[in-house]
Amino acid sequence: AKIEAFDKAIDDQFGFSVDVYNNTLVVGVPFSLGLGGSIYIYFRSGSVWNFQRKYEGNGTSNFGRSVAIFGETIL
Repeated sequence: AKIEAFDKAIDDQFGFSVDVYNNTLVVGVPFSLGLGGSIYIYFRSGSVWNFQRKYEGNGTSNFGRSVAIFGETIL
């Protein structure tokens, strides 16, 4: 499946970091819209990945440069 951000922008680097645990996918986007980065959470239902939530960083934090997931914990 091809996964894209609903609000993608040029040079935001969607997918810079990625991790999967069971049916949850976390995608890091360290340069999204000048917000200091963000992460997108997707859940798989069958063969379809559904967007669930976006978390945004602030300033120049590069939030999303590295992501990890285990159980219900996302880092």
